[in-house]
Amino acid sequence: MDAALTFGASSSPGIFDRIAELILRMALHMASIARDKAIRQLDDNVLIGTKEEVITGYEAYKSLAKTIGVRIAPEERDNAFGPQTYGAVLGFEFNIKDWNWTMDHDKAAKIRRLLFRIIEDNQISQGELQT
Repeated sequence: MDAALTFGASSSPGIFDRIAELILRMALHMASIARDKAIRQLDDNVLIGTKEEVITGYEAYKSLAKTIGVRIAPEERDNAFGPQTYGAVLGFEFNIKDWNWTMDHDKAAKIRRLLFRIIEDNQISQGELQT
């Protein structure tokens, strides 16, 4: 039996995506939280709910990760953080108390340029789209 997974194969992202989804689902099950209260994008997890639900889900995820040996990012501003009403998620700054969000000006400009290229050229390369 192999002791390592091969990177670069088309199946690699699917393998790790399924594992990330399984860990999230297990943590939500432990916390008795419905799957539709969580968003997962690659390695980012966002829980949405009451303060109590989010804290319970967060603690369940941290506990599960420790039990099964999954490393989680250290809590740092704008990178990884525990339950709160504001913060950067997937490139956006959210403020739940004020019910608003913002995006970095430079990031928004890059997205606008790509959208205009699509409109003008009626196509875009895969590499450009991934940015």
